Amino acid sequence: MVAPSLAIDEIIFPRMFSRRILWVFGVMLHLSLLGIAVGHIRIFGEPQFVWNILRLNEQGVDTFAYIVGGTVGIAFLVALLVLLARRFFGIMKRVSIPIDYLVLILLIAVAISGDYMRFFMHLDMSEVQTYFASLVRFNPIITPTILEPAFVVHNVITQSLLIYIPFSKIVHMVGSFVTNYLVKRRDKK
Repeated sequence: MVAPSLAIDEIIFPRMFSRRILWVFGVMLHLSLLGIAVGHIRIFGEPQFVWNILRLNEQGVDTFAYIVGGTVGIAFLVALLVLLARRFFGIMKRVSIPIDYLVLILLIAVAISGDYMRFFMHLDMSEVQTYFASLVRFNPIITPTILEPAFVVHNVITQSLLIYIPFSKIVHMVGSFVTNYLVKRRDKK
């Protein structure tokens, strides 16, 4: 069956086991990206059913978000720094082009600004939710939280990165599923 094998390839990258350090930090990067995506769901509204399952009140939600979000943010930053450092040695140094460094630096800037907001600022989530809901309605409501320089920097860098994704190597997140499916299907025949 192609689907379970495909899922294993996409989640744990068994072809990379031979390069343990790359595998560990690659998995760390992808899992932290998943955690970041899930955590940012709060931007569009509180997932109250999750808080009910975890039996968290408002204070508990903030503590949970601080601890889990902070851990994921630091893991993301560490993985990015290792992958950037890797580009300065051996074969990776010879095959890396300036745009490879730019993407990693943009991701690191997103991680640093996000970690800064997590650990050194208090963001009013209701203001952030109001802002993003107003963007969907094409009627932006600017609040004091939205004008915080760290929030502006984080938002602008993230949007720049999102705009660039279709033209970059980051698009592998879509292509890897299709490629692995076609290879598995061919091998099955």
